[in-house]
Amino acid sequence: MSVQNSTAIEDTTERDPDGAWYAADADDYGRCGTAESRSRQWVYISSVENAAPRSGFTGLVAAVNSRALKPWATLTTWICTAAAGSVQLLHPVLLHQFGRDPAGLAAGQWWRMVTPMFVQDGGLLGLVFNLVALAVIGTLAESLLGPRRWLMVYFFAGLFGNAVSSMWLNPTGAGNSMAVAGLVGVLTVAIIGARRRYGVYLSVRLRAVAGTLPVLAIVDTAQHDNHGLPFLLGMVLGLLMVPRRQSTTANRFGRPTSLQGCGYRRFAAGRICGPGDGGPPL
Repeated sequence: MSVQNSTAIEDTTERDPDGAWYAADADDYGRCGTAESRSRQWVYISSVENAAPRSGFTGLVAAVNSRALKPWATLTTWICTAAAGSVQLLHPVLLHQFGRDPAGLAAGQWWRMVTPMFVQDGGLLGLVFNLVALAVIGTLAESLLGPRRWLMVYFFAGLFGNAVSSMWLNPTGAGNSMAVAGLVGVLTVAIIGARRRYGVYLSVRLRAVAGTLPVLAIVDTAQHDNHGLPFLLGMVLGLLMVPRRQSTTANRFGRPTSLQGCGYRRFAAGRICGPGDGGPPL
């Protein structure tokens, strides 16, 4: 497909959130080869000639979510965990009342499946470490998941970790580290699949670390530590919950690796996108 009047197209172009260009042209076909009225005709024009491959975690976040997400779920959970941990430091008996206890669970104290995620068994240092880990890892994970999926992963991993610990690995104790391990699992999946799923280039070192973590999680579980299984659960949840939304990117040859709407093949063939195919609203 040839564009006859480049000046007219430049005057009618609009940039979409993913960085692609749309232009109206009265002489072309409408949506993906279907004849449409002139007011409904759009040409899908890529701006990848000046685009560079996205790289780094910031590029990964931009590829997953088209807009920045505020870490409200992380902040709310952090405040609740900090408040509960601080009160527990002043009243140590709360650890015995709300920590993991198989006998208490057998007696019907069901809240012990949830409350161990808010009290800490490592004293002041354990509380500070877990709060820092929650702030850093939670913010990174929420930038990919969004608040609702973040809460699901966090509490699913925490509940699963407490259940497995009570039955097998570590019957007594407390802390939110298993829930954070689930978030680490989500980040690991996103990093490993960054190039294939989103066209984002991450450093070899970061990908090597991410590839090593599942092996360490298996070894950790074999050593009867209770963080490996929540991490592996987080990886599974990451595969299911991290959005597959892809933005327009370019590979090292300057060609688009993913285009919304008709897709690269139709774009290369000069096909045209409309709203029914993921194109812009008319």
